[in-house]
Amino acid sequence: MRRPGWLAALALCALGLSACSLEQDVSQKVGSGGGVGQAAPALQGTTLDGARFAAGTLHGRIAVVDFWASWCGPCRAQQPQLDALYTTYAARGVVFAGVDMRDDAANGRAYVTRFAVPYGSLDDPSSSLASTWNVPAPPSTLVVDAAGIVRERVLGGVDAASLGALLDRLLSGASAATGIVPHPYGLGHQEAAQEDAQAQAQEDAEEDAVAAARLVRVGVSGSALRRLP
Repeated sequence: MRRPGWLAALALCALGLSACSLEQDVSQKVGSGGGVGQAAPALQGTTLDGARFAAGTLHGRIAVVDFWASWCGPCRAQQPQLDALYTTYAARGVVFAGVDMRDDAANGRAYVTRFAVPYGSLDDPSSSLASTWNVPAPPSTLVVDAAGIVRERVLGGVDAASLGALLDRLLSGASAATGIVPHPYGLGHQEAAQEDAQAQAQEDAEEDAVAAARLVRVGVSGSALRRLP
């Protein structure tokens, strides 16, 4: 008579172990590709409405890329916050893009209609894009800066206030990772200044060499060259 109770308990334990296994799997996979501080992979494909999303869409732009699915409860819970963020930051130049992963396209379009999602979402039924971005499960939201560097990965649902604060910092030109103005090569301020100084010195040396060669060709002696201003 007690067997059904034991079976239910075992089933609950199995579900718990499965959930823990998923959490461990997520934590182990995140960061090995497209991790914070790394270059964002290309984002291109076909959207749920059949339009083409080109890889260059994110070029030189701050972007929020959200991986979601219509069957994902936390995705539904966070969607109003993402919609609100879009309303605030799209007008300031931030690009928002969704990726509907491991989902049926018809269900994805129904989700977009239900939540009035104001930005486009790419159709990713095989999770090929998710795999490229190293996203094992939705919701996963990534913030990419204008230099194409991933600045944040949020798993399980965004907080509008925190994400908005990060976007404000990026829009003001401050790096979320270092708190300094980002360099085109992702270097810190001191390293960037040294690199720029070295590059300028090299450029000056090359210009001097070219000028010297021209003067020698027209008969100016070395001693005369040294007296030139």
